[in-house]
Parts: sequence; structure tokens; C-alpha cells
Amino acid sequence: MAAHRPDDEGLDQILTAGKRRSRWRRVLVAAVVLVVAGAAAFVVVRVFGGGGVEAAPSYVTAALKKGDLKAAITATGTVEALNTVEVGAEVSGKIAALHADFNDSVAAGQPLAEIDPEQAKANVAEAKAQVLAARAGVAKANATLIAARLEAERSKALAEKGLLSKKELETAVSSYELAEASREAAKASLALADASYASSKTKLGKTQIVAPISGTVLSRVVEVGQTINAGMQTPVLFTICEDLGHMRLSSKVDEADIGVVKEGQIASFTVDAYPEREFESAVESVRNVATVSSNVVSYEVLLSVDNSELLLKPGMTASVEIVTLLVKDALLVPNKALRFSPPSEGHGFRGPPGLPFLGGTPGGRTKEKRGGALDKIGELAANQAVLWVLDGAAPKRIVVEKLATDGTSTAIKSDTIEAGSRVIVDLSETGSPEK
Repeated sequence: MAAHRPDDEGLDQILTAGKRRSRWRRVLVAAVVLVVAGAAAFVVVRVFGGGGVEAAPSYVTAALKKGDLKAAITATGTVEALNTVEVGAEVSGKIAALHADFNDSVAAGQPLAEIDPEQAKANVAEAKAQVLAARAGVAKANATLIAARLEAERSKALAEKGLLSKKELETAVSSYELAEASREAAKASLALADASYASSKTKLGKTQIVAPISGTVLSRVVEVGQTINAGMQTPVLFTICEDLGHMRLSSKVDEADIGVVKEGQIASFTVDAYPEREFESAVESVRNVATVSSNVVSYEVLLSVDNSELLLKPGMTASVEIVTLLVKDALLVPNKALRFSPPSEGHGFRGPPGLPFLGGTPGGRTKEKRGGALDKIGELAANQAVLWVLDGAAPKRIVVEKLATDGTSTAIKSDTIEAGSRVIVDLSETGSPEK
């Protein structure tokens, strides 16, 4: 028997350690394989459990509501007074007196101001004197005409007897005709003097500035002692509004929105003075003339305003909302429900929570062409749409009549469903149905 050497013992130890590490590697690999196999089996059971039958999809639903459907556009505008009249002066002169001030209520014909009448009175007196002189001229012309007529008649009688020459007769007749023309000229001068006299009296009367309408004085732009010149243009002295209790709102509506604005539509607006108050209004007129500002085209829309509380003042800036669509007490459904359609058979099913969506796109729409009983909705009229409700766990198709939409909700009419009924709007992103 050979002697045991120390070198042989070291070699045995190295071989034993290598075998031990190899066993541990095999154990680790086997454990990893078992874990992966278990996870795969779990997925298969969850997704394709029950002999390969896919899990039923779950749905998101929403309740139908009763309410008013309203669509509106917004604009900005300015509050204006109705029938505003600027009162001016037709004669020049110095303001001698003022009889009305800001915010005063005045009646038609009531004096507002007075222009110094002295010059106008002098003009009236001068015109009256010219009238008297013209009348005297007419009287003198009449007397001269009578004398000329008598002389012409005598000359004619003498000429017939041969006692007067033909030339003398012609002179007498010419004098008569000249006297007659002078009388007509005197009458014309009298008429001109009468007209000048009437004009002077009218100008004297216009030194009294009176209110042309009954209303409220909005502004006064003159002071006592101020001289005004009406030679070139009529100077404005007062601005009067007929009725502050009824006003109007001039708004600018963008060309993109003007097509849905019609006379009679209800509207509302707010002003900065009363930010918490909403004032009711209505469209009174839609103007056809375009206004271009900074390359933006807009149209003027006038709205009637009830200002019986006298809260609003002319010139206030308003934020306007014009209701272009209003359906009262309607059955409202989200537009998303009208766009929903169930997944086709064999598509749109979901696995366990946390796993990717299988067999379609999120939201219940598959990329493949749909087919099957659920997708054959048939021919619909232009005013019809399809809603889906849950009949147990399966979607059920219901055809409804569309009335109007505001872009978010649609007013519908149906004898099958009512307020509170739940309609499907989407497929659930979780494994359990959402309500």
C-alpha cells in the first residue's frame, strides 16, 4: 500500500469544492424555471381560465339627467342710451343764463339756457323799421301810379281831339307804366323787409335754448359767460337722453359666431360695476356692416336692456353671453355615450388588473372591422343615434332621437329610457365594472 502524500489531499479538497458549486448552480436554475413556469400558469389561468373562455368586459356608465341644454357665444359691448339728442345753438352770442344741469329731468320745450338777446333784439328793431319804410315806399308808389294813370287818361283824351301830339301821349303812357313797375318793386321791397323781420324774430327766439324732448340731461358743455360761434357749425351745449329706464347694448360679435346669432335670442351680460349681478337682455338687431379692427372682422349686434332700477349708466363696458341654443327640461346624455360602441365578439376583453389591454384599443374600439349582432345597428335617420345600456352583463342597443347638442351633451327623446337610466360611455380600465 502506497504511502498517502500531502499533495493528494489538496487535490481532493479542490475537486470536492467544485462538485458542491455545480450542485448549487443546478438548484438555482431549477428554482428560476419553476418560478417562471408558475407565473405563466397564473396568467394563463386568469386570462384563459374555464376551458379557454375569455373574461367578460366591464363598462363605464353614466346616468341620464333632466335639465336645460344651452349653447352660447360671448362678446363684449357698451351700454348706450336710447334716443340721445345733442342740443346745440343756432345763433352766436354769449351764454347769459343756464337753466339745466347734469342729471336734471327736463320736459320738452323747457328752457335749458339763454344766449344774450341784445344783439338779436336790435336786429329785430332794425328789420321792423325796414318793414315800415317798405310799406311807406309801397304807399308812395301807389300814389305815383294813380297820378300817372290819370295823366295818361287825360293825354289820351286830348290826343283823340287833336289837342296833344303823339309824342306827348307816349310820354304820359310811359310814365304810367313806369309808376306801375315802381309800385311792384316797392311791394317786393316790403316782402323782403317782412322776411327779414320774421328772420330776426326767429333768431331772437333761438336765443332761448329749449329741450327738444323730455328726458335726462347727460352732459352740459357750456358755462355762463362763454361765447359760442354758430357761424361754421352748430355748437353742442347739452346732451339729453329720452329714457334711462330703457337702454341698449351695442356688442361686437366675431365673424365666426355671427352665423348663429338671430333676432329675439335671449342674452345676459355683466358689468364691472356689479360683478355679481347678471342682467337679462335680448337680441334686438343684427347689423350687416362689418367692422375690421387689427384684421379681425366683427359685426354689431344690438341688445335691448331694461334699466328700470337705473343701475346701468351709458358707456359701461359689458361682457355679453348670447344664448344661441336652448332646449328646456330635456333628457341629457354625454356625447361620449353616443360615440361608444361595444367591442366585436372575440375582441375587447381584459385580463387581470395590471396586465396590458388585449384585443382592441382603449375606449372599447377595436382596430379590426366590427361584426356580429351587437354591431349591426341598421340604418339610422339623420336625427337618430344609438345608446348602449347594460342588460344584465351584456350591452343592449337603444335607438333615440337627437334634439340638439352643445358640444358636450346632447338632448334626446326616447320612450325607452328616462332620467336616471345609466348608459355605457366606455370600457373600464380595471377588472371590475365602474358605475
